Amino acid sequence: MKKLWIIMIIAITAASCSGGNTTLAPASSFTLTSAGNDVYVLSKQWGIVTRIDMTTLGLTTYNVGVGASMVLPASGSVAVLNPSTDTVYIINGSVVKKTIADHLNDMVISSDGSHAVVFHNYIPGEEANFNGVLVFNTFSVVNLTTTTDDTDTLSIGGGAPQEVAFTPDGSRFIVISRNKCFVVPTTAPSDSNFIELWPDPSKVVVPDQVSITPQGDIALIRSYAENAVYIVNLLTPSIMNVLTESGPTQVEIYPDGENGLIVDQGSNSVSVLSFDHSAMSVSEQPVDVSTPVDAAATSFSCTGACTLSTATYSALLYSPTSSSEAITYLMVRNGIIRTTVYGGLAQPVHAIAFAPDDPVIALIMHRATSLPNAAYPMSIINVDTQDVNLFYIESAPSSVTFAENQAGHEIVFMTLNSQNELVYYDITSGLSGSLALPALPDFMGISNGTLFISHDQPLGFLTLLDINSFRLRFVSGFNVYKLFDR
Repeated sequence: MKKLWIIMIIAITAASCSGGNTTLAPASSFTLTSAGNDVYVLSKQWGIVTRIDMTTLGLTTYNVGVGASMVLPASGSVAVLNPSTDTVYIINGSVVKKTIADHLNDMVISSDGSHAVVFHNYIPGEEANFNGVLVFNTFSVVNLTTTTDDTDTLSIGGGAPQEVAFTPDGSRFIVISRNKCFVVPTTAPSDSNFIELWPDPSKVVVPDQVSITPQGDIALIRSYAENAVYIVNLLTPSIMNVLTESGPTQVEIYPDGENGLIVDQGSNSVSVLSFDHSAMSVSEQPVDVSTPVDAAATSFSCTGACTLSTATYSALLYSPTSSSEAITYLMVRNGIIRTTVYGGLAQPVHAIAFAPDDPVIALIMHRATSLPNAAYPMSIINVDTQDVNLFYIESAPSSVTFAENQAGHEIVFMTLNSQNELVYYDITSGLSGSLALPALPDFMGISNGTLFISHDQPLGFLTLLDINSFRLRFVSGFNVYKLFDR
């Protein structure tokens, strides 16, 4: 069975309270998502969504209004957010329009695709630009499985929602705001539970990241500015503990929910977390990061079968701002913690991405600007054998996608904006090559064994690549001429 994964390379710094996550994707006038055998393209400048049947390449176009900004997969359909008209459109053969509260501009959908939470995520210090205190202190819960206009809008008070995160089963979600956390039942949002992160009103705590265990019982809420991670019991909503950290740049929970990791940039250390779900407790074990760097960021994976008895958790720790050509590999297995330093890399590390279906393998993007012939160094590292395979491309990639073809080969695809190229590297065979693209690449994704790349221009088209045959095809027509075809 083919395994298909999409990863955007992320550079992590300490530039902001959120850890400074910066994607390498260019600004887009399109957003895309796939659902079933279809790819949906939102053309923002025209306010239309085009559905592409990936088997026949047939096009169907739906009007969602100018100002639509986001399209996401839902339960057997897609959901489109249009903040300019304060609506959510559900597309499933026909269009269902649902009205939400004013001035809301972000959306999160549950894993089962049945509900969306739409909220206003304001920029701190710019509250005066928004119309009314009540507006930016609200979120709306939208049922994506019905055709009636049945949304619930709730006020949380104290500041706009900073982030929304669903439990894996979609039964409830967390909304974090200044000093506050709300645990909300998805189908009964009025029964939400309110938690004070800090009871002293004179002290403002701004949480900025939420991670939830796969079991859906424990949440980690980070506040980078306060050097703290709050442990929240979601079953009987309450704060279980507060971990004092030093510049926590990343918080992660591993796939079986038994271990987690906190990266402390300020102390060049990490903390390995152990979760006891029967006792509802979390223990912390600090680990020094013995690398010659001033800061550390991380990538995560789960190797092995991901069961309690055989789980191996790994992280690669590096500094995207350091001049050191070294990274640290952290391994956690059955209570044993071990670190290994890899030195002598070709250039300093800028970003790292694990291959999700083969998490022993990681792609390293280096930071280099003065190499001859505009060569840009990349490395494939096997964290088990410690082998590092260096190769070069013409310029820094704008996006990266891992895919496994029918032959079982792991392939990494990279778009190069400066060259209008798609570069591929077969990790299994070591073969590489490039394909010329007809225009500037914008967004890359995969649906049913086909790699698709959008091109950001007024008429709009996609480049399609069959990852098994490497056959190229093109689809065009996401423009105003299709506006009235539905």
